[in-house]
Amino acid sequence: MLKFVDTHCHPQYFIDDSNRQHSAADFLSQSFEHLNQMLMVAVNLNDFEILHSLALMDKRAHMTAGIHPSHAHEGLLNDLMSDLDMQGRVEQVVALGETGLDYYHSTEHKKQQLELFDYHLQLGYTLSKPIVVHTRSAAEDTLSLLKNHPKTKGVIHCFTESKEFAKAVLDLNWMISFSGIITFKNADDLRSVVQYVPDDFILAETDAPYLAPQPFRGKKNIPQYVQYVIECLAMLKDKSLDQMALIVEENYKKLLNINTKN
Repeated sequence: MLKFVDTHCHPQYFIDDSNRQHSAADFLSQSFEHLNQMLMVAVNLNDFEILHSLALMDKRAHMTAGIHPSHAHEGLLNDLMSDLDMQGRVEQVVALGETGLDYYHSTEHKKQQLELFDYHLQLGYTLSKPIVVHTRSAAEDTLSLLKNHPKTKGVIHCFTESKEFAKAVLDLNWMISFSGIITFKNADDLRSVVQYVPDDFILAETDAPYLAPQPFRGKKNIPQYVQYVIECLAMLKDKSLDQMALIVEENYKKLLNINTKN
C-alpha cells in the first residue's frame, strides 16, 4: 500500500484533553495507516507539551516549536524568545515554526511579528533547524527578512503567493509546500506556480484540520487527505502518484535532515 508524508498538520486540534492518551493513540494509529511520516506544527508555546508527547509515542511523528504571527503579541517578547529557545533545543523538535508575518486582518501587531519572525530565523541558524514560514498579505516584508538570514533555510507553508514570490524564495534555496488549495476550482494561478517549482523543492501538506482538499472542501481536514494534494501535484507535474509521493518524501527528509534519525 502506497503511503505518504504530510509536511504540515496540527494534531493539537484533534486530541481530546479529557482522554488524552487514548485520543492521541487513536490519532497516530489512524494517521499512520496512510502516512509514513508527518510534521506536527506548533502555533504557540502551549502546543509543545501535547506535540512532544505525540513525538515520544511514535518516531514517525516529528514536531516543531514556534509561535504563529497571530500569537506574536501574547506575552513579553523576551519571555517568548527565551521559552522558544528552550523548546527549540529539545531533541524531538526538528524545525521551528510556524512563524512569519500575517497582515491580512490587521497590522496592529506588525512590530512584534517582525521581531519574533526575525528571532525564529536567527535561532534556526543557531540550532541548525529549518523554519516553517506562514506569510499572508506580507510578501515584501517576508522576503526582506529571509534575505537578511541567507544561511537559514526552511519551507514556505501553504503557498498561495505569486510565481515571482516563488522565484525569490527558490533563489534563496527555500522549499515550497502546497496544500489542498491547489485542488480548488478557482486556483488556476496557484496550479501554474506548482508547475513552475522544481521537483526537488516541492512539498505537500494538509494544514489539517483546515483547508480540506476537493472532494472534502468545507469539511474537517485530516492528515490522510494529503494523498489528494499529492495526486494533484502528480497530475500537474506529469508524474505517477508513486513518483510524486517519493519526490515529496525525499524532500521532506532533506528539509528536516532526518535521514539518519529514523
